Amino acid sequence: MIFWEMLVILGSVVPQAHSVAKPRQHGVNLHQYRPRTSSTYTPSHEVRHDMLPTTKGFKASAAKGESAYIDIATRTVRLSAPDSQFRLIDDHYVDTDGIAHVHFTQTLHGIDIDNTNFKVNVRSDGTIISYGHSFIKHPVNVENPLVKRRFSDPHEALKGAIEVLGLPAHLAQTTPTPVSGSERSFSFSSTHHNQSKPQAHLLYYALPNGTLALTWRLETDLGDRWLQSYVDAVSSKEVHAVVNYVAHATDVSFQVYEFGAKDPTEQERKIVTNPWNIESSPFGWMSKDKGRLAGNNVNVIVNGQELEGLGRSGKFVYEYSAQDQDLSQYSAASATQLFYTCNVYHDILYKLGFNEKAGNFQLTSNKGHIHEGDYIVANAQDHSGTNNANFATPVKGQTPRMNMYPWKDSNNGGGFTRDGGGVARDVGGVTRDGAFDAAIVIHEFTHGLSNRLTGGPSRADCLQDGESAGMGEGWSDFMALAALLKPTDKRSTDIPFSTWAVGNERGIRQYPYSTKTSVNPLSFESLQQIKEPHEVGTVWCTMLYEVLVNLMEKHGYTPNIIPEYGGEHAQAPKGGRHLAMKLVMTGMKFQPCHPDFVSARTAILDADKELTKGSNRCAILEGFAKRGLGLGARSGAYQNNYEVGKGCKPPDRTEQGGGEQGGEEQGGEEQGEGGWNSGGGGSGGGRPSGGSSGGGRPGGWSSGGGGSGGWGLRGRRVGHVSRRGSRSDE
Repeated sequence: MIFWEMLVILGSVVPQAHSVAKPRQHGVNLHQYRPRTSSTYTPSHEVRHDMLPTTKGFKASAAKGESAYIDIATRTVRLSAPDSQFRLIDDHYVDTDGIAHVHFTQTLHGIDIDNTNFKVNVRSDGTIISYGHSFIKHPVNVENPLVKRRFSDPHEALKGAIEVLGLPAHLAQTTPTPVSGSERSFSFSSTHHNQSKPQAHLLYYALPNGTLALTWRLETDLGDRWLQSYVDAVSSKEVHAVVNYVAHATDVSFQVYEFGAKDPTEQERKIVTNPWNIESSPFGWMSKDKGRLAGNNVNVIVNGQELEGLGRSGKFVYEYSAQDQDLSQYSAASATQLFYTCNVYHDILYKLGFNEKAGNFQLTSNKGHIHEGDYIVANAQDHSGTNNANFATPVKGQTPRMNMYPWKDSNNGGGFTRDGGGVARDVGGVTRDGAFDAAIVIHEFTHGLSNRLTGGPSRADCLQDGESAGMGEGWSDFMALAALLKPTDKRSTDIPFSTWAVGNERGIRQYPYSTKTSVNPLSFESLQQIKEPHEVGTVWCTMLYEVLVNLMEKHGYTPNIIPEYGGEHAQAPKGGRHLAMKLVMTGMKFQPCHPDFVSARTAILDADKELTKGSNRCAILEGFAKRGLGLGARSGAYQNNYEVGKGCKPPDRTEQGGGEQGGEEQGGEEQGEGGWNSGGGGSGGGRPSGGSSGGGRPGGWSSGGGGSGGWGLRGRRVGHVSRRGSRSDE
């Protein structure tokens, strides 16, 4: 079974939803209300420094605090959008690499135009790296609504949302109260059905035609449904846009499948002790409350309830068998695995720059300051749904949620489960626990990452419309692929996504991730036909996977789970996979709110320019260009373009498996199907020498990897899918 996303009206405002693709359900289809906001991005090579503010005396000012960065960024906005009114958003920060990220929103009559954003990225010397924005030009003939007060009250707007979106009727029983005497912000009385009190804020919303609509932004959180709805403040009967914050699709001692194993077929469970990284989690993972899987980063519950009495002796060691169809028999093992995977991934991301300033998920900062209760609540074995998972990403200061549902009727394609020391093929449908499928857990967590980094921690709606909605799915797949990459994988390895949960060798995507165009033909022009977010995401991740493979062949595989630094470039981690993850994450920080394929690709190139002085430009460009996103590609037209610029090698678009990367940074050497070297830049050293197995092919990407390794699915088509991207079966 292949899962399709259906954003059902769950009823809530502040979180955003991304699933591992779920079947259509009865209800209002929220796709029709997806925001449609476009943005522009000015990369570093297009920045006109002669038109930007002077940086004279900047270093002296910067020593006094972040105000110097803010001043430079503010003047940049004024010069770039001279007729715009705007205000500073208070989530600006200076990253660990010395780069400041400053965000603004456009205003009119002192009222925010809520779906606008201006991001400025500033170097430590005060010069501008890049900037992007979604400001609208010259709002005219818009009278101040607060003068004649020709707008509805928030309760009428809420009733309109209930009628149009099919929200639960009990919401109408709530009463709005002004927040701190404001005439533009209201909090509604709560009912026992709500996770939190509904909120209403009077704001402008920029429509696709460039006009403004005065709206009530309603925020309703009903647990599995968390919506942010823009209801027309004049008619109360029209909904202009809906943001769904719920994104649909884990020790002390812990008995778990260690990080790196995708699922129970790949290793036996082990007991690991104090596995946290001291720099990422200096307080450890556990809270002072004994008997609970809760700590600074993650709080795990089971089917909405706390599990009490766990790990009182400091040991979270519990029985688990994938053969057991009664999930309640191993709920403690499931919760332990989910807690472990989430925390390891937190520690990885922290080292890659997703820290407190960038809006990560922690109760307390690593310096001991309260971090506004911003830890993840992860719900294992959530029986409110099946065959899916989701992640709700609210703005900073509100608690994100991850829900992991059981996967029922798995093994339609003949999957595998581990029985004791062996591996046996199952017959018939079974129920599987998504907490044991690491790719799904990482995919969902990454929705929180991409939402917080794009647009800043105070925005959670930058990846809701058009290409950006699908790209959010692609980033989630990519980070899971990179984090779970194995030393035995190589360029010719095909990687189906999440095969275990569905018990199906094809996984849950229309194609496996592969550098072979005969196996995965997706390219930029596929977007002419593909619109569904998970399918758009597969195109984006396919491109990122090409880049990852190129970087692996250049920088090699490092076996450490937590990124390490200290190589040629101080701000770049060692090894190809961690470098790729860092560049993608820094690109998220650079790109504008509502990015498209072109601006996100260019932001990654800008990230490499800042972190490695552009030393990986060809590896990145050749990966994107192979799939049609060359330098001449244009969003909207979706015509393949293969330009890579001077000094880089044009991609071989007919590649059927062998390596295909060059450019001056590769030393002109073809990589072929050989494995990755052991790291350290350039090809050659550390490559397996002499013996190989698997039909004479060289081994994986570390110096000791023999054999073919990997998933054993190389070159196999995964169902019949037309080249235009529409499934014709299952």
